This record gives sequence, structure tokens and C-alpha cells, in this order.
Amino acid sequence: MRLHQIPCGYDAAIRIDAIEYAGHTLLTSLKILDPDPNDAPLVGLWSLTQMPHRGELFIPTYSKTKPRIYFGLVDTPPDELAMSDRLVRFKMRAAGEHKIGVRAAVTTGRIGYMYPAGNRCALIIRNFFVNPSGEYADVPWTEPEDRGYSTQACSVNSRWGEFSEMEYHVPAIGGSTGLRHIEDRSQLWAFRGSREDIETIARALLSAEI
Repeated sequence: MRLHQIPCGYDAAIRIDAIEYAGHTLLTSLKILDPDPNDAPLVGLWSLTQMPHRGELFIPTYSKTKPRIYFGLVDTPPDELAMSDRLVRFKMRAAGEHKIGVRAAVTTGRIGYMYPAGNRCALIIRNFFVNPSGEYADVPWTEPEDRGYSTQACSVNSRWGEFSEMEYHVPAIGGSTGLRHIEDRSQLWAFRGSREDIETIARALLSAEI
């Protein structure tokens, strides 16, 4: 894990002195020890970041897409999940357990989550590599042949607790891929400041539609 400087630090529109920031780069790897990867099951790395509940999650996209609902999102407010040409918005506030997934082919490799922090606002962004040609191992429970989802989000407000999650998968190895080793490099950025300043950062790093 390596600390690094603030992204968009040279952008004149960002008031660096008015916000708090922390971030790091994370390297992970996965290797199959069997000499023949075709004998191994399809496996992949999975990264999960857990955050306070009742915020709003943003998934930038290259085109308008309809997320796959893994579970939940029944009898929730109509604006809980909204899609525009370049953005999926998921308001994580409803009771129960809710999870969505977005395919690798349309995602940009970033997820953001904004939530209130006292009288200020916080923003967490995950930056990661997406391979539209990769084989992604995670699938919906009831449809194991429905593949290709790199980016996910989960909202929980139930007997399991109250939290939100941003998740991403790394292309799998083993099975029919013929691969036996993969490395992943991702960044996590966290900001805190006035809502105006945080929204400016969110528009710069995620989507102008925020």
C-alpha cells in the first residue's frame, strides 16, 4: 500500500486548501499453483469498500445502461436508482438489503460515494482497471450464466447492520481463460469539505452529471 498526492491537484477549480484528503494505492495479486490452469476453477479477486449508510453512490458509464438488480429494490422510492446517459445513481437509504451490478463493457473504472459528515460532506472514490474483454467470475445467484459484471454496489439496512458498499471484481483466471496469474492496482481517494467543494471534485473525477 502506497500513499500518494491528491488527484486533480493541479485543477484550478479545486480549492485544495479548503478540503481534507487521504488516499492510497493498493496492489493485489492472485496465482494458481497448479501447473495446468485449465484444471482450476474460474476464480477472481474481489474488492469491497464499506461506508456509512444513507449516502448516494455514483457509477460513471460510457453509455446509458440498466444495472442488473441482484436482490432488493422492491417497494423503494422511485428515485432510489436512476440512470442517465453517462451515470448510474444509487441512493442508499432504503430499509432492507439491495444490490446492483453493472457490466464491464460500459463502466469507466471509477465508483464514487457521497454522504453527510456532520456539517460537512465526504466523498470516497475507488479507481480501478476494467477489462471489457475479461472474464468476470461473479454472477447472480439464480442465473450463473449471466456474466460480465465488474462493478457492484450494495445497500444494507437490516438485521445485518446499516452500511453501504462499493465493490469491483478483477478479471478471473483459471477455467477456460488459460490464465494462472493476475495483478491488480487500484486507488482509493477520500475527501471531506463543504458540499459545494465536494460536488466540484465529484464532477471533476466522476461525472459532469452530478
